[in-house]
Amino acid sequence: MSVKTGQARYARSSIQLSDANEGKSAMTDHEKLTVALIGSADTKLDGAVTVSEVVSDAISRTDIEGQEVWVRMSTEPHLRSVEAVKNEGGGWRVAVGVMEFVRPEHAVYPELRQAIEDAIESVPGVIEVEREVNDVWWVSGSPSGEDLARAVAQVLDEHADRLRDHYNNLTPGTALSYSADLPG
Repeated sequence: MSVKTGQARYARSSIQLSDANEGKSAMTDHEKLTVALIGSADTKLDGAVTVSEVVSDAISRTDIEGQEVWVRMSTEPHLRSVEAVKNEGGGWRVAVGVMEFVRPEHAVYPELRQAIEDAIESVPGVIEVEREVNDVWWVSGSPSGEDLARAVAQVLDEHADRLRDHYNNLTPGTALSYSADLPG
């Protein structure tokens, strides 16, 4: 099975890194979901957001706006969190938070991307995988959302040390932004 690269179906916002200790000045989509699920975030005066009170690294199911969502909560949500959201028309959307900070020009990228795609493809029931944008894959078939989240979480755990080093060595003030065209 090969992974397709598709045209984006939505637009993403800009992420501004201020300082490794200060955090990001804009909350990412993944952090917004994490906060929605655990109900706790602190906003600093400079706009940085700190997500706190993450209970464990467990994968749990929730329903958000009527959609089945499987989330891997983590004590390091910027590195080790993943979400699988069931699409209304079938299949799943798998989002990997750390991929917002890992780009093709980074040394860790090729191995991590391939490992994520291999993990998704290994889940029973997966028919096709399409990488929509850098941190999102669309999965067709009838796999379990829990199994998708668990497979990707295992990859993130196996790469955690390298990802932590990569994230901690990002240049403060580096804007990692991209937008995708909306359909129509």
